[in-house]
Amino acid sequence: MIAVMAMRSFLLICALSAVLSGAAGTGTGAALLEPAQSPGELPRKPPPTPQEEARDRKIVLGELLDRLKTAGDPDTARNIEKAIWALWLRSGSPTIDLLMRQATGFMAEASMNKALKLLDRITRLKPDYAEGWNKRATVFFLLRQFERSKSDIEQTLKLEPRHFGALAGLGLVFDAMGDQKRALKAFRQALAVHPFLPGPAQAVKRLGPLIDGEDI
Repeated sequence: MIAVMAMRSFLLICALSAVLSGAAGTGTGAALLEPAQSPGELPRKPPPTPQEEARDRKIVLGELLDRLKTAGDPDTARNIEKAIWALWLRSGSPTIDLLMRQATGFMAEASMNKALKLLDRITRLKPDYAEGWNKRATVFFLLRQFERSKSDIEQTLKLEPRHFGALAGLGLVFDAMGDQKRALKAFRQALAVHPFLPGPAQAVKRLGPLIDGEDI
């Protein structure tokens, strides 16, 4: 048990350190380098299995999300947020990670149809990868296919219930569809996870007086 707790703490420190050094901006996280083995040192343990890595990733992600909720200032929250995004982008598959980098590249170029083809492949090949659904939801939103965007966001939230990006996106979808009441609810849910998100905070200030006033 002590060894497992030490590993979780190590992974958490690595995630935050990668952000503070700028490594998390690549979307794939920093490679963890081990020191060279000294002569006469006992053989190292075998690397963790994919199942073990997925378990540890889930634990570290949960700890980061807990810290994000109680972050005391925007700068601290922003650093934790970057670490969380770095973990969300890791699929555990080099092939999927490559496809995701290509898809986000096309999104940055506003080549949405090309991005969509790759994201279709990602969601088909690895349906348990939440970020594949979330990125495809973003593309559908930009293409103004709001129902399909909402469907993909719902799938994202089944896999990552505290995905503040998906919750904020759901608010945008409802707002674009004219459902301001559900938009306000989604924006507030996003802020409950990440209190320093500027977009949802502004949306709550805009929609709150309108919707809350109707309920009085």
